[in-house]
Amino acid sequence: MDFVGKEIKKRRTMLRMTQEELALKSGYKTKGSIQKIEDGTTDVTNKRLSMIAKALGCTPSDLLSSYDKAIDNSFNNLSNNSNNVTHTTSHNHYYDDDSKKDSTAHIIVTENTKKYFLGIIDNVRNMDDDQLLDVLKYCEFVKSKKR
Repeated sequence: MDFVGKEIKKRRTMLRMTQEELALKSGYKTKGSIQKIEDGTTDVTNKRLSMIAKALGCTPSDLLSSYDKAIDNSFNNLSNNSNNVTHTTSHNHYYDDDSKKDSTAHIIVTENTKKYFLGIIDNVRNMDDDQLLDVLKYCEFVKSKKR
């Protein structure tokens, strides 16, 4: 959430609002919570992000815009360096004997990868913990299916 913290700080300082004022307007008791969020040392829940956004006169999406730009830049770099296709291989050395499964993974990044990834991010932003756990379990299920 480092990107979000920087965006919160930028908007707060533009409004000439102190950390203490933002804390009180967004439901925190002390400025320490806002300081930790801005420094990126603690995450902010979706509910608190909404409250902070309201206190800053913007939307949660506005606070996440720098995060979206960073993702866009990452995908653009992938695209520019590889004619829109990247092959990546990783190996987990935990599996060091033949009796255990080979964990070598081949990942292909295409133009659609960015679209799918951003679609997933847009959908999980406002989910609660139970919903996120369901998504994680489903991802593990999909990954476990044989192709």
